[in-house]
Amino acid sequence: MRRLIKSELFQLSKSNFYWRICIANIVLALLAFAFDRTLGSDYELKGLDWFCVRRLRISWLLYIICIYTSEYMAGEFHNHRYNTKLICGFTRRQIYGAKLAVYVSGMLPLLVINTAVGILVRTICYGFGTDFNENIVIRIAKAELYYVLFCFVVGAVSVLFAMMTKSRAVAFVLGVCINQRGGSLLANLPYYLKHMGDYVLKKGIDCFAQLMPIYQIDSILVPQEYKPHPIGLFLLSCNIWLVVIYVLSMNLFENSDLN
Repeated sequence: MRRLIKSELFQLSKSNFYWRICIANIVLALLAFAFDRTLGSDYELKGLDWFCVRRLRISWLLYIICIYTSEYMAGEFHNHRYNTKLICGFTRRQIYGAKLAVYVSGMLPLLVINTAVGILVRTICYGFGTDFNENIVIRIAKAELYYVLFCFVVGAVSVLFAMMTKSRAVAFVLGVCINQRGGSLLANLPYYLKHMGDYVLKKGIDCFAQLMPIYQIDSILVPQEYKPHPIGLFLLSCNIWLVVIYVLSMNLFENSDLN
């Protein structure tokens, strides 16, 4: 399996698509900054405030994540590389495991690029916002943990659709739509719950929603509307969702027709 991972890493590093999406990531990060400036002074955040708050919405990065995921995970069905690896003697579980490991490795630079460009342009224009000290370092580390895990959960949804549909276009569209729709529903959750009459149903929906990573993100962004949770619950929630989605994806891959 180590040989397979090395092969996947080499292919990704030489992929024109991956380098194009890195460039697109830089462009979108700059466009997001330009768009924020058109919205007025409320969106002109200093570097630290953007890093720890607004960045958690991931915004246009969602499209980069879904494009990368659908191309890298579903594209192999079209060029028959999965079949080639089976012929070489690798099991489906080994192929999926290596693919997933390299997928995660390829996702991290995309997150770093988006963050670096975003914080750089805002710090140049508006300043960083504070001096470094121990509390600031802890705040930055916590924000980074929330950001990375949430992005991986978003990507995992697209992985599931890639394995389910075997289509790059469909996986991309479903990944974007489901993630955006989920965010929209949770954004309006306080309104829905306020006007819901059945107490048991209301309580059940509220408890289930609190287990979703995006709810935990919203509790940071809008603490007056959502119940803030300790970081340990967020870690547990993300890990559960990642394990469940990746296991489902692996089962779909193991039982899929690769022809």
